[in-house]
Parts: sequence; C-alpha cells; structure tokens
Amino acid sequence: MNDLILHPEYESLRAEVARLREEIVVVRTQLDRATGVETELLKAEYGKRFGRLELELTRKYYRFRLLRRRIDLVRSYLNRGAEPDIEAIDAILDAEAEEYNEVLRRKAADAERASKMTFREYSDEEAVHAKKLYQQVVRALHPDLHPGATPDDIACLQQAVEAYNSGDLATLEAIAVLVECGEKKNDEPSCIESLRKRCEQYRDTLSKLALRLKKVRSSFPFDQAELLSKPENVMKRIHDLKEECAKLDDRIAACEIHLQQLNGTV
Repeated sequence: MNDLILHPEYESLRAEVARLREEIVVVRTQLDRATGVETELLKAEYGKRFGRLELELTRKYYRFRLLRRRIDLVRSYLNRGAEPDIEAIDAILDAEAEEYNEVLRRKAADAERASKMTFREYSDEEAVHAKKLYQQVVRALHPDLHPGATPDDIACLQQAVEAYNSGDLATLEAIAVLVECGEKKNDEPSCIESLRKRCEQYRDTLSKLALRLKKVRSSFPFDQAELLSKPENVMKRIHDLKEECAKLDDRIAACEIHLQQLNGTV
C-alpha cells in the first residue's frame, strides 16, 4: 500500500497553525499574569509606599477646592449687593463634598487594602511548573484557541486563572489533571483553505493579545515599576508629596483668611 503524500502547503500550514497556537498560549499566559498578580503586587507596593501620603494630599486638595468654591459663591452674592445665603451655599457645598468624599473613601480603602495585601509567591521551581500547567489548561480550553468553548470550559479556565495568580499550585495541578483526562478537543482544520483561515484568525488573535499586553505594561501600575525599584526615587517621591501637602496647607490657610475678610464685609 502506497504511503499518503500530503500537499507541501498543507504541511506548511499545519506547522504554522501549531506555531501560532503556541505563541498565543505564551502571550495569553503573560497577559493573564500581568493583569492578575503582577498588577496586584505592583499596586500593593505602590500603595504601601505612597498610598497614605497621596490620600492626605487628595484630602487637602479637596479641602482647598471647597474653600475656593465657598469664596466664589460668597462673592457672587456680594457682587450683586446681596447678603450671602449661607444655608444655600452650604447645601451646594455639601453636595459637591459628597462627590469628593466618595473618592476619598475609595482611596482610603485602596490604601488600607495595600497595607494588608499578601501573596504567596512561587519558588523558581514552582514558577516553572505552574507556568507549564497553566499553559496546558490554556491550550486545551481557552476561547482564543477554541471558539466553541463551553461555559463549563470557561468556568474551569477562570478557576485556573485564579489559582495561577494566587499561587494555589495544588488547585492548578488538579485542574490540569481534569483537563488532561477530559475529552480531547479536535477542532484542527482538515483542508488547506480552512488552515489558511485558521492562520489568519490566529495571527489576528496574536496581534490583539500582544497589543493588549503592551498597553497593560505601559499603564499604571507598570509605569511606576522603575520608580519603585530604586530607593532614591521612592524617597524623592515621598519628599515631593510632602512638599505638595505643605503647599496646599499654605493655600488653605490663605483661603481661610480671605473668607474671614469677606465675611467681615457682610
């Protein structure tokens, strides 16, 4: 019996599909790690270094803005030759202050969370093992590679994401075993035209994933990684924040004096 001779383009396309699939697995793993534990670790470090000072600065800034707003409202009455309606002014400022207070509550919660946040970090050996397990799950279940993934597949994948990012190696190993023992997905195209389309789909997916990863790594908190890595830069940032707080104290004091002067003209 003669051996089946495959078309050279068919073999080439199959190899390209396999290569692109593995690239997608690698970049998807990097992206999931970056948007997960890497982001949280950097946020926690940033919050521990600067969170309390930035909260104090924001609180002073809002205090300054409300004083400036009160001055403007009082002036608007005086410019019309009318006596300021303090109750009306207070009502306006109370509504505006509530918006500020909501921001302050969120910042305070973030600072508190950052001060208490802990992560179990992998050892070097565990990191290699966990990455291999996670990529195995991604390869088997991720919608980037399997458009027909079921809700159960996606739920299982999400569990793997959480386990990988939280350092829960035991759960990740269990999921990988379930995936390995489960029904194998065989959705590889079987004709040249389908392989061409799959290559195009995978290239598009890979391009979008790479773009997302680049965007993540160029935005907060990754844009603060260099700052956090150098003690001298951290100290300078702390010094700058304290200076900004002191400047706002001076502006707040000036506003309070100005307001007293306006009230004295009433």
